[in-house]
Amino acid sequence: MKGKPKSKRPQILNLLASLPPPHSLRRCCLGFHHAIVFILGLGHVMTLTSWWFFRLVSRISARSEQFDMLIHLDVNIEIYPMHAGEKFMLVLASTLNLDGTPDSGYYTPGNKKSLADKFDFVMQGKLYRISEESSEKQVKADIYVSFGGLLMMLKGDPSIAARFELDQRLFILIRKV
Repeated sequence: MKGKPKSKRPQILNLLASLPPPHSLRRCCLGFHHAIVFILGLGHVMTLTSWWFFRLVSRISARSEQFDMLIHLDVNIEIYPMHAGEKFMLVLASTLNLDGTPDSGYYTPGNKKSLADKFDFVMQGKLYRISEESSEKQVKADIYVSFGGLLMMLKGDPSIAARFELDQRLFILIRKV
């Protein structure tokens, strides 16, 4: 009796392919070797704030549809326009390599497939602050990342913050749904 042939697709690609359709996507955190992948799932842009002194940058505020996570993200709207009411999928990854191996830190153009091929917008940044705040009933963790001056704040469950490290290099990948 022959067994099922093993897939030659990289692990991370198999993972993304095995996820349910975006409308039913659940949060998950997975480690591949040295990689951390955090899939926020579907976000819904609640507000879009523009400043007169940064005419090409807007800050979006969005909440995950699946669980209690809030994100504030600065986006260059000339490169990647986003509007209030839009839905998107967001992934944070420490590598773009499909097999989960660490990145060299440099962009190398070529025909090599990467996680970025599945998304519309990608930025590389550095996690510069992790903090916790507590109210009467809840404890929330805040994760702050700078993408070359464009900032992101992710607020939610403290167990998620435990998966990240200060000064960690991260990629943010976004795709409109």
